[in-house]
Amino acid sequence: MREVAARLARGARKIGGRLRRLPPLAILAIALVLAVTATEVWIAVKPAATPLAEPIITAGLPSGATVSAYGSASRAKLSQLSGTTPIYALVSLKSYLAPDPVASVTLGVQPVFAYLRMLPMDPAGEPVRLPVSHLPEDLVAGLAALIQPADCVCTYALVLRGTPARLRDVAARPGVRIVDPLPSVTDPGRTVFVAPLPDSPARGG
Repeated sequence: MREVAARLARGARKIGGRLRRLPPLAILAIALVLAVTATEVWIAVKPAATPLAEPIITAGLPSGATVSAYGSASRAKLSQLSGTTPIYALVSLKSYLAPDPVASVTLGVQPVFAYLRMLPMDPAGEPVRLPVSHLPEDLVAGLAALIQPADCVCTYALVLRGTPARLRDVAARPGVRIVDPLPSVTDPGRTVFVAPLPDSPARGG
């Protein structure tokens, strides 16, 4: 290590001696070239900026709103939508349903999530969100993974994707309480959906 350091020192002294013999303008030109080169190297090796993740948004029943007002607003939104571009929607059910009746609700549209409440198995009643794309199979498999009866009557809401016309068909089906169209939702995985429970009073707080 000492020998290498000595060689570097001798080399630096030689370079310094040669630079002292150069005209001032030549020295300035060399310094500018070195500065530009150093800048280009820094730009090439600096870490790329990491884009910020999109914030998680909340959709569905607004905080403090009554279910009655939420249902009226959702029906008005759905009636005004047109076009053939599929959009996401939050579907609230009138009662807790087993997997087979849930599948009937989703005919003609694409299921995305099912929301469940494990009563009476879970006294706390914490909501569970299961990704689903094929019903009732995915719902049955999800319940089995949760060690719950496959015929659990516990689904109270769904996130679906379909055209406005198809969503209006869903809204008219037995067992459906509210269909809330959400054209502003583009990433359901980063959205928190809030649906009223079947036993929530229409004019409750």
